[in-house]
Formats: sequence, C-alpha cells, structure tokens
Amino acid sequence: MDNYRPKRLCHGKNSENYKFTVVDTTYEENISTIHDLCCDVWHQIFNYFKMMNLFKTFASITVASDQVLLNANNHFLFRGLTLHVATRNLPEQIYFNRIISLTLHETAYLTIIEHCSALRSLKLVGTTEWITSIIRTIIQRSIKLEQFTVNIDRVASLSELLKSILSILSLRRVEVWADELAEIGKLCTVAVIPSKVEQFIMSTCSTVEWNDLFHMSPYFVNIHLLSIGSINNNQKSMPSFICHNLHTLILELHEVSFNWIAQLVATIPCLMKLELYGLVDDEGFIINQGWTHLFKSMPTLVRIFVSLSVEQGRASYQSEKIQAILRIFNLNLTCNDDENDYYLSHGNVHRWWNLRGTISRQQSYIQSVETTMKGY
Repeated sequence: MDNYRPKRLCHGKNSENYKFTVVDTTYEENISTIHDLCCDVWHQIFNYFKMMNLFKTFASITVASDQVLLNANNHFLFRGLTLHVATRNLPEQIYFNRIISLTLHETAYLTIIEHCSALRSLKLVGTTEWITSIIRTIIQRSIKLEQFTVNIDRVASLSELLKSILSILSLRRVEVWADELAEIGKLCTVAVIPSKVEQFIMSTCSTVEWNDLFHMSPYFVNIHLLSIGSINNNQKSMPSFICHNLHTLILELHEVSFNWIAQLVATIPCLMKLELYGLVDDEGFIINQGWTHLFKSMPTLVRIFVSLSVEQGRASYQSEKIQAILRIFNLNLTCNDDENDYYLSHGNVHRWWNLRGTISRQQSYIQSVETTMKGY
C-alpha cells in the first residue's frame, strides 16, 4: 500500500452534542501527479524557461516531458543557447546541430561552433582577435548565418571589423555593440564584395561623424534599416553620405540641431520611418514648424517616432500655443516631474523636458498646424 497517496478527511457524528473527525481510508482514484501531465501542459511550462534551465531541470523527469523537450518538431531544441564565462557543464541532451540561435562568451566552449551546422543567429562577446577566429570557423564550416552580433570593448577600426564580418556572405543583419570606437577607417573598395546585409545597427559610447560612414557605403548597398548611436553636435559638415535604399533610420542624438536632421533626411530618397532618441538642446524640435517641413520635403516619409530629452530654460514651453501645436502632431511635452517643483520655485533656470510621441503622415496635421499658427 502507498502510504503517501492523499487521503480524504470527513466528519462523523456519534452524538448530538459534538462532532469528531475520522479518516476515511478510501483512497481517491482520480488523483493527478506529475506523471499524468500531458504533452500540451509541458509545452506551456517550457515556454517560461531558458534553454539551459530546461535541460538541467526537466530532462528525464517523465516520459511526456522528454517527448516534448526532445521532439525535433518543437522549438525548444532550437531556442537561444547562452554560454557564459562561468559555464562549465553542458547537458548531454542538447543536440548542437539543431541550435539556430547562440550567444557565446570568449572563454566559453570554443569548439561548439563547429557542431552548430543549423546556426542562423550568433552573438559573440569578446575581443576582436577571438571574434575573427570564430568567423574563420564559420566560413570553413559553411554555416549560413543570417544575423551576427558582436559585443566588444574597443573597436580599433570599424572598416576592418566589418570586412571580416561581411566575409560571411549569407548575413542579412549585423549589430556592433562597442564601448569605444577608435575610428571608422577607410576601405580599399577594389577588394570589397557587395554585401547582402539589409539591417545594420551600431551602438557605441563614442561619437560618430555621419559623413565618415561614406567609407562604409560599399557594404551598405542593400541597407534598409540603419541604426547609429551616437551622433553629436560636432558634425563637421552637412550630411552627404547617402543610402539610396534606406527605409528606416534610427539615431541616438546628443545635442544635434533640428536643422541638421532636416538636411540629413533630405539626402535619403526612400526614407519611410525615422526614429529619434537621446538628448537635444535645440528649440527647433519644439516651437517651429519643422515637423511639418519634414513631411513636406519627404513624400515617402510615413512615420516619425520621437523620444527625446530636451534641456531648455524657457518657461514658455508651458504655453498653450506650443502645447496645442504639439498635440496636433501627437507629441507630448512634459517637464521632469521630479524637478518641476524646484523649477517653479527658482524661476528661469534650465529645465529638462521629455518630448514623446509618434507622428504619422496625415494632410490634416499640416493644415491644422498652419491654421493654429495663423491664430496666434
């Protein structure tokens, strides 16, 4: 007899004045245990876990759980595997030839790449030399990567790094995350193979000169999405680097003028979506008709997403005139809540404002703004 099975408690009565509890030793016949969980339930449970935790925690628990976990038709074997520096032991049940997404740190298992024949997305965290060695392995094994991300402390030359990365001809998306960018560098265009990359994202604490990206143009022939951070106010010249096929532009700004943004947008003939983040101190983002002019000058532009911090000392930002125009564009301008009381008590000091919203192309916007401006 299994003494650990649940028993049922019930009340018995042998007197009119009191009750007593007796144990009914009849065992429940419909008790469910972990072994009774069906495959659909395990499938839902596994969605909440990372790949390493899945195999360490649930492998060989029940027949049903293994059927879901090891079934090639499910995605659990394919989901992103992350190997940190501290990773020592890997579950034996992981089939590396089925992994399609992998994050690898420099001191982790270097030979794993050789077995990931189905790999489509790879993120490497380490030095340039180590990343270059991994790229050579990928090319030798003919792994058809589509997305490649590098996280690196310092990039000595962006052009040399890209030259190495884009030797993987199957790539469609490239991301470079670097604390420091020493220089973009120049390419020997004769040796450059046209790239099929459609999305390029670069995030760095170093500032970027927009026109230096011209040296990357052989790599950007098919670029549809470009994300650059950070662009600062030390742009040496008006924007001249042109991406003819660019549809989406994402910029991290640092005190860049609205006029420079307008001139940049004018050089991108197929731009449909613009996203602006960061910090600015130019009132052109707030109190003129610049947003209207952007849509008028760019017939292809459909949407502008704005998430900016604005530093200004003008109390007039609270005026109904400014707020009314911004509302027409679906923009919201608010003073930093934590500092608003301080500003009110100390008069005309520099303030931080948050400008947020999404502007969509509608002819009514332009007409409403022009009508509102005439009324003031």
